[in-house]
Amino acid sequence: MTAIFLGLALVAAASASKEGPKKGEPLVGEWAAVPVSEGGSVDLPPDGATLTFTRDGKCLMKKGANKPEEWLYLTSPNKTPAEVDISEPGPRGERPIRGIYKVDGDTLILCLGLDGTRPTDFGRSAGGSVLRITLKRVRPD
Repeated sequence: MTAIFLGLALVAAASASKEGPKKGEPLVGEWAAVPVSEGGSVDLPPDGATLTFTRDGKCLMKKGANKPEEWLYLTSPNKTPAEVDISEPGPRGERPIRGIYKVDGDTLILCLGLDGTRPTDFGRSAGGSVLRITLKRVRPD
């Protein structure tokens, strides 16, 4: 999982203009990554990875039975498209991973800019500098 989220290793605290997660925030909850193939390319990370967004601003990244990696996130849900910044806690990084997201029912699509810039759309035109992740909401049995 570390290799999949390698771009996230560059991050730190996000800007103060972002909002912490609010009650009813559509990102809050557990999401399982699903491989999606479009035009010969496959979204990452592979099946078996989960992201959990908590109400207190934590993003837990987990692969299988491994211990989750804890990150922080801030959102601007009222922007179009909605924005998210994911950052490593503590003083290790210098900037957040900037991204956009959309939630459609039980599907979450995250596009994260690995080069320090925020993607502007959910297409694949940005090439290797954008990590696009498709996830499905995990519902309790």
